Amino acid sequence: MRLRAEGLSCGYGGDDVLHGVDLGVSAGEVLAVAGPNGSGKSTLVRSLSRVLRPREGRVTLEDRDLYAIPPRECARALAVLPQESSIEFEFTCGEVVELGRAPHLGRFQSEREEDRAAVRSAMERTGTWDLRDRSILELSGGERQRVFLARAFAQEPRALLLDEPTAH
Repeated sequence: MRLRAEGLSCGYGGDDVLHGVDLGVSAGEVLAVAGPNGSGKSTLVRSLSRVLRPREGRVTLEDRDLYAIPPRECARALAVLPQESSIEFEFTCGEVVELGRAPHLGRFQSEREEDRAAVRSAMERTGTWDLRDRSILELSGGERQRVFLARAFAQEPRALLLDEPTAH
């Protein structure tokens, strides 16, 4: 697995937040980007995750243009834990984590045994299995963040982008 940005420039409105960014991450590597508030860390995550298309440069996943990969295929390969996640519905924590399996299911396909196993494994890894029947709306910020991380793990991606993963 290789995620790469080459000459990446992007921003909002008419202003670039990032200009000429180059980076690459291979399988098994961990890359941390640190900087002050407003320096473009979240903008970089948005661009690397297909949320914000770059004005210049390109992002590739396994040497393929990220923006040319079909969304379902991209979602199987790449998971994102944004800085802020919100769910305003009365989902249980287990149901929230099950949403991570969506890229692996066909339209109208029911969850399979392998999906249930992936959800359980993800929740056990994050210490949230005991929360599976509780409403996501009842949790503290830290508990919610762990449930959202479990959702990303349940997706079984080859790359995981974490924006402020220790928030809350």
